[in-house]
Amino acid sequence: IAKGTQLLVVNIHETASADTVIRKAKNANLPILFFNREVSDEAIKSYDKAAFVGTDPDEAGHLQGSLAVDILFKDGDWTRYDRNGDGKLGYVMLRADLDNPEANGRTKYSIETANKELAEKGAPALVRIGADLMASWSTSTAKQLFDGVIANSDQFNQVDLVFANNDDMAIGAINALKVAGYNIKGGDKFIPVFGVDATSPAKDHIRDGEMAGSILQDGQAMAECLAVMIENASKSLEFISGTDYAYETNVKKIRIPYAKFTA
Repeated sequence: IAKGTQLLVVNIHETASADTVIRKAKNANLPILFFNREVSDEAIKSYDKAAFVGTDPDEAGHLQGSLAVDILFKDGDWTRYDRNGDGKLGYVMLRADLDNPEANGRTKYSIETANKELAEKGAPALVRIGADLMASWSTSTAKQLFDGVIANSDQFNQVDLVFANNDDMAIGAINALKVAGYNIKGGDKFIPVFGVDATSPAKDHIRDGEMAGSILQDGQAMAECLAVMIENASKSLEFISGTDYAYETNVKKIRIPYAKFTA
């Protein structure tokens, strides 16, 4: 603002600070676009020149759970993934920040949706093995934590699926599994691992048969939407003037949809 900017485009790290940032923009009469990390409806509504572009924080979780059921029933019989033959499907959850809406939605709704779809198919609900592993979005942290799961043979013997809030953590789990002889390209021992983001490294792991699938977060589409809104703001137009984009009811928020990604 001190340097004379005409627009603020913010991927805010501390979402609770949005009110402070908006107040500064408002005092300077500057339009402000938030993206990726979601701020509250109240924050956006507090200033008529504020808007948000992002995803539905719960949608990725719903899709990840549904994707897991797709994989389990790909050949019609989920029991082949029941490694110890106990009639149950045990899972480990690699999750990130406790106060992050995306992490919370992915953690909660992946399991809720999977269980709903499993019940519809007459299969048992998923059983969590141990506590959620707090891996902070990190590949190395996820590997270290999952190494601990593998080292506990009684616990690891119950693990049939792995969910991760993002691909980096999913890849950490895969790296640990490879050391134990699982999820190796061309190998015969496989535990489905699911991530979110469909990053390039994750896509490679999926194509190589080392990772079951991911949920695509369409960064390209988000960037294109932001570019149009920035262009409009530069012309003193409303952010989505002359476009096909639409805000949510009663708040200036635009959602970019997720999609399932497999090989």
